[in-house]
Amino acid sequence: MDMSNAQDQRLLEALLDSWDRSNAILLNLLRALPEGGLEARAMDGSPSVSEMFTHIHHERMVSVFENAPEFAGNVPEKEWMVELDPHRIARMLDESARRVRDAVRTEWKQAGTWILTTTIRSS
Repeated sequence: MDMSNAQDQRLLEALLDSWDRSNAILLNLLRALPEGGLEARAMDGSPSVSEMFTHIHHERMVSVFENAPEFAGNVPEKEWMVELDPHRIARMLDESARRVRDAVRTEWKQAGTWILTTTIRSS
C-alpha cells in the first residue's frame, strides 16, 4: 500500500469512526428522554422530538436511495413520522446509520477520495 492509499484508509477510518460516534450520541439523546419526551415540541406547530428523530432516519434513507441504491432499504413514506416507541426509533437510526456507513465505505473503496471531495464541494 503506498502512502496515499494508507492516508486515504486512515481518513476513511476516521470518517467512519466519527459517523459511528455521531449516531451513538443520537441514541444516547433518545435514551435520555424522560417519559413523554418524544411528544415534546420546541413551540406550537414545530415538529415533535419523535418527528425530528424519524426525520433524521428518513433523510439518511433517502440519501442512500438516491446516491447508492444498492445499499438502500425501504424509504419511509412520511418524512416527519410520529413514533412513540423509543426502541423502534433506535432500531431505525441504527439501520439508517449502518446503510450510510456501508455505502460510504464501499463507494470510497471503489472511487477513492473522489467521493469525499465531491461531497464536500457540493455542500
